Amino acid sequence: MYSAIIADDEINICNGIADVLAKHCPNLNIKNVFYNGNDVLDWLKSNHTDIIITDIRMSGASGIDIAKYIFENNIKLDNLIKLLNETLHMLTTVIIIG
Repeated sequence: MYSAIIADDEINICNGIADVLAKHCPNLNIKNVFYNGNDVLDWLKSNHTDIIITDIRMSGASGIDIAKYIFENNIKLDNLIKLLNETLHMLTTVIIIG
């Protein structure tokens, strides 16, 4: 089983991604959802996840800031997925298709 966190400052987007993943990815444990990048950075200081799905532009730290933090601190991830709102439809379509 893999674990993931989701970060987006648009609550509906964040919760929508979590709902789609919960429905179509039974081997994925959503550990947490965040509505700003600063909370992600704080969480990463004492927690681990396999996958991070994050918006690029959001309040607090951006998805780019999160990626930089991961790189600078040698945090091991299986995947870092950075989203723009336009790519949400593509992500959900790919997940549903399998």
